Amino acid sequence: MGTIFSSSSRVSKKERYMLCNGGLLLEELLRSCDGKYNSFRIFSANELAQATNYYHEQFVDTDYCTMYNGFFNGRPIFVKCPRDYDKRNVLEKAINEVVFASQVNSHKNILMLLGCCLETEFPVLVYEYAENGTLSRLIGTEGSHNHRQLLPWNNRLKVAKEIADSLAYLHTGLSTPIIHRCIKSSNVLVDANYVAKLSEFSLSVSIPLGKEYLETSVVGTTGYAAPEYVATGKLTDKCDVYLFGALLIEILCGERYYDLLRRFWDLRDMNQNESNSVSSGACNWVNKVEGRDCDQVASNHRAIDLISTNNFQEVHGCDQEISNVLEVNDTHVNSTSDDDLGATNSTSTIEQGLFRDMDMEFLHQSILEGAEKYIGPENMLESHLKQSMACSQLAFECGKPSAQERPTMTEVAKELRRIISFQCISPTSP
Repeated sequence: MGTIFSSSSRVSKKERYMLCNGGLLLEELLRSCDGKYNSFRIFSANELAQATNYYHEQFVDTDYCTMYNGFFNGRPIFVKCPRDYDKRNVLEKAINEVVFASQVNSHKNILMLLGCCLETEFPVLVYEYAENGTLSRLIGTEGSHNHRQLLPWNNRLKVAKEIADSLAYLHTGLSTPIIHRCIKSSNVLVDANYVAKLSEFSLSVSIPLGKEYLETSVVGTTGYAAPEYVATGKLTDKCDVYLFGALLIEILCGERYYDLLRRFWDLRDMNQNESNSVSSGACNWVNKVEGRDCDQVASNHRAIDLISTNNFQEVHGCDQEISNVLEVNDTHVNSTSDDDLGATNSTSTIEQGLFRDMDMEFLHQSILEGAEKYIGPENMLESHLKQSMACSQLAFECGKPSAQERPTMTEVAKELRRIISFQCISPTSP
């Protein structure tokens, strides 16, 4: 007994992490994709320390993770290190990201997972480099920018189409559909050629063949999740479509979805001159909602009945950053018909939809203003007007309150290709 104990005590911390993380990863790979995944490299902790100059240069820093710039075997890389804010969940999410990213990293519009390191307490992920950084920076929703330095209109349409292509691939190009669940501009990276790369698969889940939906606790950024998902916990590919609708608006308008809602309600209040109107209360809610717990938002918000606490199954802390998304709990699968998914349409939550009481005229005007800003009023053509109108309609369709009425991501990608064809001018670098 003494000999055995002495031998095991000599196992290094790196080896213990390697055994624990490697076992969990193998188990999840076998469970989630039957061991069928694209190959990736297992890096040593020393290799990544040297590749990043001992984690010297940060690319992005959030509550959930820090990404570092690195250089390995003659190529630039991103090294993603999870933050130790909740050990159990950080480990689960890191393993989950490796599992799903390794299944889809062959698609040209998905950030390629090169490998991971299992010798650390939480797996460290290594991705291909994307020279132009996050989409949020390029479209103007992150920090302050001179709009002439931001992504031009044609490139915005191209990027939107590429993100739609990547989501269509997740939903239809694999043996089991993958639902991303965290589609937003900060989770899209852009390479040197302005090609969009979808990233961040820590919350992704798959729906087994023959099943219509996955029933799970609600996760995501406050106010962006599809209403039927918030109300029932039933997750389908149409939940990603709903999220894409909000992202499409942000890409084309160059402002955050919440800022657009604030502007709409402020304008309506001004026109109606009703300081105590429902829209005033709604705007106050928007000012407070970001960074709040979803259950607090639900209990405090009554003005527009966006969320009802009675509709939540189990929720945890939620923030506007990916780091504080709602907790991922054990999921279970059920089959259903489309009618079942629409059965809760009588609730006020589901009646609201992405645009709540925002009208099409305001949405189209906002997208048209975006087109003018990124093209220049003097360069606006009739084709640009057609594009802005068609994009407004597409965003509105994606954000419909009823899941059955939303298009699929394949249909969305096809429509964006049609919209781009209105003007046969190649996208250009900013």
